[in-house]
Amino acid sequence: MCDRRILTEDEMRKLQELKTVLLNADSLTERNIMLKKTEQLFSKSKQRHKFMVTLNED
Repeated sequence: MCDRRILTEDEMRKLQELKTVLLNADSLTERNIMLKKTEQLFSKSKQRHKFMVTLNED
């Protein structure tokens, strides 16, 4: 059976850390950095998920 979760537990933990830092950010620059890191995290997990789906198609 294929695991449908896109984020791993480690990625979910990292996302929670990024969210906390984002909510506590003092400057717009810091917020933008955290948003960029969040986008990168989702992008990597999405690419991995697509790759795993192609492997499981056979």
